Amino acid sequence: MTSSKTDTAQLNNEDMQWLFTNLVNMYGHLFTASYGSKEAMTLWKNGLNKVGLGRTEIKRALAYCLEYYTSPPSLPQFVEVAKVYKRREMNKLESNNTQPNFETGRKHLAGMLASLKR
Repeated sequence: MTSSKTDTAQLNNEDMQWLFTNLVNMYGHLFTASYGSKEAMTLWKNGLNKVGLGRTEIKRALAYCLEYYTSPPSLPQFVEVAKVYKRREMNKLESNNTQPNFETGRKHLAGMLASLKR
């Protein structure tokens, strides 16, 4: 996959060739027997682009499949693995952008203390 593109750009034919080459290298004829056609590559490209998966999630999903899948994943299986990494990245970004609000924390703490004293 080319590194000059942003991670959120749509996957193109070059990206898909990279992905399929890796999957063929990992699973050999098991992958090509099921997904070795140009139509299958187009289906995967459209499916991965439709759910908005980036290159980072694709690379991580590929590494996961190498470690845990003894046979090639189907497109839905690959998408689910990649979505896990996408959710993790989004959660990490959200937590990095959230600054603690001490005033709100104090109000909540005061409310909890008040209800304990009742």
